[in-house]
Amino acid sequence: MIGFLLLLQATAGVVSPPVANESSIALWRTLQVGMSPEEAAEAIKHLEGVTDASVKRTHAGKFKSISVQYANGGVAIGDLRAAISTEFDTDKLTNVTLTSNACASIMTAQLKVLADSLREKYPQHVTETVVDANGVKTGTLYAFWNPTTRVEVGYQVNVSEAVHTTGKFSGIANALADAGQAAAEAACPNNPNGATITATFQYSSETAFEARYAADQQARKAKAESTKNAL
Repeated sequence: MIGFLLLLQATAGVVSPPVANESSIALWRTLQVGMSPEEAAEAIKHLEGVTDASVKRTHAGKFKSISVQYANGGVAIGDLRAAISTEFDTDKLTNVTLTSNACASIMTAQLKVLADSLREKYPQHVTETVVDANGVKTGTLYAFWNPTTRVEVGYQVNVSEAVHTTGKFSGIANALADAGQAAAEAACPNNPNGATITATFQYSSETAFEARYAADQQARKAKAESTKNAL
């Protein structure tokens, strides 16, 4: 979610105090702020549901990504299976994101269960409105945090709908669209148009979030001032 501006709709606690040693902050399970890609890959490799994790770098040695292989579709999060992705700044781990996709009815029920668990684990929680640089709403996140770690939960509804075209190859294109629609409905038979929901759980340090939030607010304020002065 980095790059968006976050406006808190309601406050559920005070600003967290500074953390003396941020490199010791646990993000998710054994993954900690400041880990190198190799350290993070080694930690991921030993998670249940992961069969292997390896670091990919360019020929010049610049970090590209961590490739993760799973057993049974991902790591278990409740009754869901999730993929792990990581973000680094100068080879230091800053964020961990879990991504899971399931039929809409299943995901809706699971998100309620997971939200209850997050509220128990993280005493502070709030709904965040995600806005662009002009202050226009682009989405909603649900945040849970303690003095060191913040979890931001987002979701997207995916609806499969066959779109028919006309033209020389419309017959083939329309047949493929219908096949895709039928496959989606077969995979999620109790959901309109085979709807699914993709959920994300992003873990970052609370200190890093507060710095990003302050910078986003300042940037939005500066743009509003610039727009006003241009009129």
